[in-house]
Amino acid sequence: EYTYVTTMLGKEHLSFETLTRRALEYTLKFFHVVSNEDRMRDLVDAWSKLSPFPDVRDGLHQLEEKYILGMLSHGDQVMLGRLADRLGVKFQSIIAADIARVYKPHPRIYTEAIRRMGKDASNILHVAGSARDAIGAKMVGMKTAWINRKELPMDWNYPLDLEVKSFQELTAALLP
Repeated sequence: EYTYVTTMLGKEHLSFETLTRRALEYTLKFFHVVSNEDRMRDLVDAWSKLSPFPDVRDGLHQLEEKYILGMLSHGDQVMLGRLADRLGVKFQSIIAADIARVYKPHPRIYTEAIRRMGKDASNILHVAGSARDAIGAKMVGMKTAWINRKELPMDWNYPLDLEVKSFQELTAALLP
């Protein structure tokens, strides 16, 4: 919600860390939880240390043998660089919201990815963890795959190119 609001207002771009902190502060107030500054900082920092789903690393390593990979995410450039290092995967481009100055599903973040990948949009497959992210990519002409781990219904009338339940299924579909 915080990323949507900051993008929709079209004002100053706020970092993902700032928005994460604001969301945490709101949640603590909502639940009447008192926390100290060190704990708050640890909780915000934990976001940049999350582990990927178990099937992602192996799947990316398989895909990098056949495809050029890029990373596109809400995180900032430094955070995503650290994630790429932890994954041990070579990404041609890492496109963060702080580069585009907007958050998904705003078209500008996807067009920045297209520009940096140096490809025609229709030759890029955007793999999304949410339907809304996939729709944003579809709107700029990318092919789209939604990893729908929770088997949620699609709530928009935009046909995606591929819907799977796991990264393992995605890898199987892309590496016949």
